[in-house]
Amino acid sequence: MSRETERLSRDLNKIRRLSSYLRHGETRPIRLVSTPVLAQSLISEVICCWREFFPKALCELSSHHTLEIIQSLLLRESDIGLTFQPVVHSGLKTQVIGEGRIMVIAPPNWWTPEEMSSPILLNELAGMPLIALENDDVLGSALRDQLSLLTPPPQINTWVQTYQLARSLVSAGQGLALVDPITALDNQYERLQARPLEPVVPVQIYALCRIDKAHGPREHKLLELASKVAISLLQMNTGNDDAV
Repeated sequence: MSRETERLSRDLNKIRRLSSYLRHGETRPIRLVSTPVLAQSLISEVICCWREFFPKALCELSSHHTLEIIQSLLLRESDIGLTFQPVVHSGLKTQVIGEGRIMVIAPPNWWTPEEMSSPILLNELAGMPLIALENDDVLGSALRDQLSLLTPPPQINTWVQTYQLARSLVSAGQGLALVDPITALDNQYERLQARPLEPVVPVQIYALCRIDKAHGPREHKLLELASKVAISLLQMNTGNDDAV
């Protein structure tokens, strides 16, 4: 199927949904888009909480990378976007809904219980096998120069585009990875180890919306709950359990 055909199919589906809403007298759905990490670990809990207040409200959920989220908001295809990336755009307003710190994840049993009881120092990554993100994201750029100054520098043989893929490679024993705190938590089946990095590199979760978009009660409650859930998840990584 060509891109043009796929796009036409998506547009037709949107028209059918809108027609269905109008036939049943329902209000327009809230359209929430987030990065894949947040979609997997944050959004489901937020929506479950939100449903307690708006059990019959309509919503459409999707996940994209930050540049696509920006485009979706500006094209009025989405109402609220969630991302780890700070966004400066004249047509968008940004709200911080949670803050954590960069974590280092490792395969099971990589560190001793004694090591797990404290943060990992940046210079301890010298010479370590490290999986790196190839995109120029804010987390990677915050540390790239510092890592390059280590002696010897980390051994980077694999670059990936997503934190989920980095986590999967860590689980397969391919090395360590610097990730956001949500990714560090999201490995209940892999049982990876996770330690906070020292010095602290802050990570913020941002909610984005259009400047000209006025929030109603449903949007306000959704943002309120997203902040509560995000803060709760981020606080789970303030400890140093053997596995997360």
